[in-house]
Amino acid sequence: MSDSTDTEAWAEGWHKGVAYEKERANAPETEESWRSLATARDRQLRESRRATAALIAEMGDILSVETRASLSLRSASRIVGPTDIPARPEPRGKNLVDMLLAVSLIACLLPVFIAVAVAIRVTSRGPVFFIQDRIGRNGELFPFIKFRTMVDGAHKQRSATIGDPDEEIADRYRCDPRVTSVGKFLRRSSIDELPQLFNVLFGQMSIVGPRPMLEEESHLLQPRHHVRHLAKPGLTGLWQISGRKKTTWDERMALDAQYVSECSVSRDLSIMARTVKVVVSGDGAY
Repeated sequence: MSDSTDTEAWAEGWHKGVAYEKERANAPETEESWRSLATARDRQLRESRRATAALIAEMGDILSVETRASLSLRSASRIVGPTDIPARPEPRGKNLVDMLLAVSLIACLLPVFIAVAVAIRVTSRGPVFFIQDRIGRNGELFPFIKFRTMVDGAHKQRSATIGDPDEEIADRYRCDPRVTSVGKFLRRSSIDELPQLFNVLFGQMSIVGPRPMLEEESHLLQPRHHVRHLAKPGLTGLWQISGRKKTTWDERMALDAQYVSECSVSRDLSIMARTVKVVVSGDGAY
């Protein structure tokens, strides 16, 4: 069985689980209806278990070799990814490097945080920080933090302004009218991403990893793309050093999958070093 086929079966099991939960929420509370739903649930869980075992066997180098004793349906806070797939263990030393770097950088960059906060408050109305739910490891939502670079409430206009990924999306990002004057500088220099060091400190993100996705982008994911959620999202990653918003959606997904399969501390250090050059040049940042 191919990796693509296994991953599709894996994703299908999760979607069936979600359908069961929705059906259960809307079903009349009768003994007969609950018995019927319970039978359907058992069948769906068996299918999900088989797909999970097949995926782990085919992708042993990427996934943990240990399977969980039983599968449970995802809670409401988990919105993407097949049910209960065990994530690959973090490379030894990765969490320690993340914590040390986060604490050190927050301490060193405190004056920058203060200066940026003042600039945002003086030049535009609205809060200093923009906090939004993003999709993290295992499909769990977490509060993603960044300096606000757009007019207040700009996230409500995203679909109308940016739309779905296509060949012209880079141009729409480049000419986004929602970005403030200070925001343009913050985005080009990537300073707007610095508050995510607190996400790293809280264990929600890593210094290096796939960038966290928006909830509204989840419908764009194909079954094979779910592999990206086996790792913690990062401040930087292969996507950031490979063109960022100049890349296509498929290229971004391929880079994320590549990172998950090759993740190591030495790989992370290499990406961090290359990130400095990209940040200085501002390549793909708008």
